[in-house]
Amino acid sequence: GDVYKRQGINAEYGAVSWIMAFVRSVLVMAVAAVLLDSALAYNQTLSDGNATHFGIHKTEYGIHVFATSKDGYIVHQVSLGPGNQDPNSTGVWLLMPNAHQGSTPSGHLQTYDSDPSVGQNDDGRLEILVRSHISLDFWHYYQTNASDPHSWVGPREPACLCNFPPCDGQTRCGNNAQCGNDGYDCSAPGFENSGPRWWNTQAIFPTSDGTFVKDPLEQKCGSVNHCELNLEMPYPHDGVCHGTDMPCSCLTHYDRARGCGDTPPPRRLRNFFRGFDGLMYSVAQEIAGNSTKYGPPEAWGTLLE
Repeated sequence: GDVYKRQGINAEYGAVSWIMAFVRSVLVMAVAAVLLDSALAYNQTLSDGNATHFGIHKTEYGIHVFATSKDGYIVHQVSLGPGNQDPNSTGVWLLMPNAHQGSTPSGHLQTYDSDPSVGQNDDGRLEILVRSHISLDFWHYYQTNASDPHSWVGPREPACLCNFPPCDGQTRCGNNAQCGNDGYDCSAPGFENSGPRWWNTQAIFPTSDGTFVKDPLEQKCGSVNHCELNLEMPYPHDGVCHGTDMPCSCLTHYDRARGCGDTPPPRRLRNFFRGFDGLMYSVAQEIAGNSTKYGPPEAWGTLLE
C-alpha cells in the first residue's frame, strides 16, 4: 500500500511541477512580448523599410537629427556623442512644433509628404523646408538660438494663400469649407505677402525634396581684381572695384588682408527643388544669414525628369 501511495504522490508532484514550469514559460513569453512590443512601438516612429532620409547637422550642442515620421510629422532628436542623448529627449523622437495655421482645416495637425531639408547658417542656426501634405507647398522652420535645440519658429507658410476661391460676401479664406469665412484675411494689416509673417511672397509648389546649399561670397570685382575699401567709412567700408566705379564692400568682396576684419560676412542659404513643370528652381534668403524672408523662386532651366 505504501508503494502505491508513494507512486501517487510522485505522480501528483510531477504534474504540479509540469504545471508550474508551464506557467513560468507563459510568464516569460508574456514579458518578452511586452518588451518586444515596446521596442517595435519605439522603432515604428519612422516608416518601415530602408529608404528613410535623415536631415543631420553637427551643432555646438551635439548632432541634431530630423526625419518625417510614419504619420507624416516632423520629428527630431539630439545626440551628444556615443552613449549620450539630449536630457530633454532622452534619446527618443520628439515632435517639432505644429501649431495650427489658418489656411488649413482646423483640428487637423499639419502633416508632410517629403523628407525635411535642413540647412545651417554660418552662425550655427538650423532651418528646415518640408512639403505640407495639405497645401502641397514648402513650409518653413528656423532656429532662433544656435545653442538651444528646442528654440524654433514655425511652421511658417510661404504666403497668405486662400485655399478656396472667393464666394459672395467672403472676405476671409475658407478654412473648413469652400465658401467658409473663417481663415486668414489676406488684406488685413500684417498679412501682406511682403511681411515677415510668411517665409516667401508666393506659392512654391515643389514636387521633390529640397536641398540646401550655401552661396559662395559674391566677388563683384572678379577673381583678378580687388575692392578698394573706404576704411574711413564704417563697416562694411563701402568702396569701388579697382579701376572702375562698380560699388563693392566687405559684404560683397571679403578681404581680410585689406581691412575687412577676422569674421567673414554670412553666406546666403539657398534651397533647390523641382517644380510642377519638371524644371529646377531655387529660393534664397533675401538677406544672407537672415532666416525671416526668402526671395521668389528662380528658374535654372534644367529639366529634372
